[in-house]
Amino acid sequence: MTTRTSSRNSVLWSIEGPDCPGTSYLMGTMHVRDRRAFNRWQQVIQKVETCEVFAAEIQIEQLKSLPRALPAVEPLHRLLPVRKFQKLRRQLRKGAGIDIESCDYLPPVLILQLIDEALLARDYPASLDESLWDYAKMQGKELLGLETVDAQFDFLRQLNSTFQVGQLLEVGSRWPRHRRQAMRMAALYEAEEIDRLYQSARQGAGKIRKTLLLQRNEHMARSLSGLLRSQTVFCAVGAAHLGGGKGLLRLLKKDGFKVKPVPPT
Repeated sequence: MTTRTSSRNSVLWSIEGPDCPGTSYLMGTMHVRDRRAFNRWQQVIQKVETCEVFAAEIQIEQLKSLPRALPAVEPLHRLLPVRKFQKLRRQLRKGAGIDIESCDYLPPVLILQLIDEALLARDYPASLDESLWDYAKMQGKELLGLETVDAQFDFLRQLNSTFQVGQLLEVGSRWPRHRRQAMRMAALYEAEEIDRLYQSARQGAGKIRKTLLLQRNEHMARSLSGLLRSQTVFCAVGAAHLGGGKGLLRLLKKDGFKVKPVPPT
């Protein structure tokens, strides 16, 4: 495992404040089953047990049903000429084992997420965020989402389809590079380098970074702040949302909370 060298290199943070009923926690996760994402599992579930509420970006049951609940979107095969679509289909079947013909009703941003998941190892039966949700559910915790399904719909509607499709085509044509990037993100997560994870995600988001990261950070920070003042919360969100000048850690500090990294045990 890569050695952490900065006090900010942590995916797990404690949250306290004068109006809080106790210590809460914020964890940055990855939606992968790779063992590198589970390094803190035993320590993290102990923190989950101390809190009254478990909060994720969106309720996991709703997240699983999101593709079926999405309003009609233009299928990918209609956004691309036939030859380009078939070429991309061959590239992704060969590289990631994904047949986009079976999921071309999804917004391209969600197809990109499926590709990234497929590139990494499947060491565990469920992704880290799903596993934490299931554990909290088993412990009888109150389960909440910081965002609603309607908010997710609004977010997806704001994304530029032309830019998303362009990203998919670039992944297909520059497959080795994208694979290296996915591996690099996993390595950064293992090293818990949240600021570099944010910078990498920000760069990858390009023109949609304001919608993809910053606007959602502000919305999630408002939701989380309200919860923290009434209950103890273990909150798990994508690690890219933690760092940066407008990340959740900075926004919570601006709202009067004291956030500190929790060292691994």
